Amino acid sequence: MSPCERIRVLILTVMPSPYQRELFEAMAAHPGLDVRVRYYTGSAPDRQWNRATLPSHSRIMPGFAVHSIARCCCLNPSVLRELRAEPWDLVVVGDYFTLTAQVAMRYLTWHGVPWVLWGEAPGIHARGRLGRWLRRRAQGPVRRAAAGIAAIGTRAVRAYRELVGPDVPVCNIPYHCDLSRYLAIPRPREPRAASSGVRFLFSGQMIPRKGVDVLIRAFEQVCPRDSRATLTLLGDGPRLSRYRQMVSAEWRDRVRFAGFRQSEDLPAIFAEADVFVLPSRYDGWGVVVNEALAAGMPILATSSVGAAADLVVPGANGFVVPPGDAGALAGAMMRFVTEPSLVEAFGACSRRMAADWTVERGAERWYELCQRVRRQGRRGSAVAADGTAGGAPVHLPGRPCGCGTRF
Repeated sequence: MSPCERIRVLILTVMPSPYQRELFEAMAAHPGLDVRVRYYTGSAPDRQWNRATLPSHSRIMPGFAVHSIARCCCLNPSVLRELRAEPWDLVVVGDYFTLTAQVAMRYLTWHGVPWVLWGEAPGIHARGRLGRWLRRRAQGPVRRAAAGIAAIGTRAVRAYRELVGPDVPVCNIPYHCDLSRYLAIPRPREPRAASSGVRFLFSGQMIPRKGVDVLIRAFEQVCPRDSRATLTLLGDGPRLSRYRQMVSAEWRDRVRFAGFRQSEDLPAIFAEADVFVLPSRYDGWGVVVNEALAAGMPILATSSVGAAADLVVPGANGFVVPPGDAGALAGAMMRFVTEPSLVEAFGACSRRMAADWTVERGAERWYELCQRVRRQGRRGSAVAADGTAGGAPVHLPGRPCGCGTRF
């Protein structure tokens, strides 16, 4: 490949979420990449994002979803036409469980086109005997033929290495999003009145998986020990009414349910908060953690949040607690109440770390992976003990060292 030749990449992924669109725009602008994006569906029943006008390099394929199999398990017969449209150097396949991905992976393998799976950690959700059999079958093409894995987070790296073995390069390429509006939030924050307390913020769906019930119980443990702390809950969902009712009458004036907000409205709300909390029972990644990082906020998350392993350094920019443990979460929240100086110190560390999580950095990580797979072909050669594959270094984001990250 000549220095001026761009790598032709086709990305197949579920839906045009705001953060994925932002990353794909940065990839399309990269001088080394010629990117096309095809989505399985335009939306999902549990998503309220505004429908955006897609750029010329992206479009939604016609098809339908089979929700009885899995959420957004789509079948798009036109995917074969998309795969034949150009001589792709590399195809990125997202969400191996969906029917369209299964068709694509088998077609690409049969025709010798290198492809990479981009996915969150597999096998997290407990399934019955039939579900486990279906998952094993769906993972078959990944085990046999993927040229590489773009794992979304450190936890996903470990899971996919176990799945595919030592002969396939597994790289850590989590979600990246446009952080410019969050990075524009002034640091340090404007001084607040001495009478104001710590302002905690949650952003996510009102569903059991997000652990909002745990957060409410934890906050109510904080309230008697600090009469000024407040909690803002962003999001909507089927459990919203139940969560409202959970809040004790004596604390309702300190808990604000702000509803769903579009992504463009979030930076202003983050700017008015002090500490971000994501108490999920499970999150494959959690892009809101990227946003809180760039907003210069301390972060409290559970060990079941994928982003916590990569973006939260306990004692430096936040704390990690066990999922479902309201007492542990309340204790972590109290650290900021009893030591208010931590809000500024941890927030400054988050802001410094955010420099490695811009969409431009994400596009560069994808370019490095595409280069490596382009050189290696269909199957990556064995990853040696020194961290090389086919003579090319396998770069993986490490745990942050101090207040920085490495890649």
